[in-house]
Amino acid sequence: MATSDQENMQTFSSRAVRMPRSGIREVMDLAWATKNAIRLEAGEPDFGTPCHIVEGAIRALRAGH
Repeated sequence: MATSDQENMQTFSSRAVRMPRSGIREVMDLAWATKNAIRLEAGEPDFGTPCHIVEGAIRALRAGH
């Protein structure tokens, strides 16, 4: 572990440091390290929700789903 990583770890509780690494974090790290990977991890899209999806969601909500 690099010195800066060790220094950063001191700000976390001992319980937090012992927690297992998140599976999604491992997948995201692999994607970042893979050249030309198409990454589909969690996050905000950079486009609005298409109207047909918004309308479908409204219909589903009104139907009690």
